[in-house]
Amino acid sequence: QWQPIETAPQNGRWLLLGYYNKAGMWRTVTGQYFTQFQIDDEWEEPESGEPGWYEISFNAEDPPNCWPIEPSHWMFMPSPPAKEEKPCQTS
Repeated sequence: QWQPIETAPQNGRWLLLGYYNKAGMWRTVTGQYFTQFQIDDEWEEPESGEPGWYEISFNAEDPPNCWPIEPSHWMFMPSPPAKEEKPCQTS
């Protein structure tokens, strides 16, 4: 269930974040809250960031790989599906 952003954990955990963009369309993104400590400790260019919510890109390997956003809602990431055990094939 979507929860108000005010209730979201701000502990670095990746979450699903949602908000209506400028075009009025609902966006669901993967993101997290970065504290000033995390920014100073983990970012290559800490002077370029402020504490807050950030969209995280799985595909961007080079900075920037996150962008500040203002989500209105959040929910936990779903668990991955169970692995299927495939029987060994012998020829």
